[in-house]
Amino acid sequence: PTAGRVEPRIINTDAVSTPNLRLNLGAGHVLIDGYINVDLREMPGIDVVAAVDALPFEPASLAEISSSHLLEHFPEEQLRRQLFPYWFGLLTPGGHFRAIVPDMEAMTTAYTRGETSFGNLRAVTYGGQEYEGDFHYTGFTPDSLSDLLLESGFSSPELIAKARPNGSCLEFEIVATRPPV
Repeated sequence: PTAGRVEPRIINTDAVSTPNLRLNLGAGHVLIDGYINVDLREMPGIDVVAAVDALPFEPASLAEISSSHLLEHFPEEQLRRQLFPYWFGLLTPGGHFRAIVPDMEAMTTAYTRGETSFGNLRAVTYGGQEYEGDFHYTGFTPDSLSDLLLESGFSSPELIAKARPNGSCLEFEIVATRPPV
């Protein structure tokens, strides 16, 4: 959720003029080569400045939408009712939605086994809370996110990684498809 609206702006016109467009939503400082790096903030390497619900792309024009540690920053109902349907519509039939999120199942298991501290569990669960956008509204297990993607019309959710270490966070990666017509 954002306090104010940002007018979508394409910073790097070359990046958006290639075929098979792939987005890295909420890129921040983690830029991915071969992707259009999108963020709400204009920072070095960002190709498009836009909110994730107001992207400057036509329906059915994207081959892939990828996000890393973005989904947990939105309430589940906003994902279900607004964002997943919007992103689904931006993908070409057969296009992919990829997400990396904190693995709440693995994090709680690691905490109960004494393998991670409460501070790490709290930060992963609720966000770092250092600035307005640094709060987490929801968490996922591979099954819960798979169910949400299927409910949103995606097909074939595939778990790419589970309980993968990323700093003090254990994360999972999942890919789902907009079914071909």
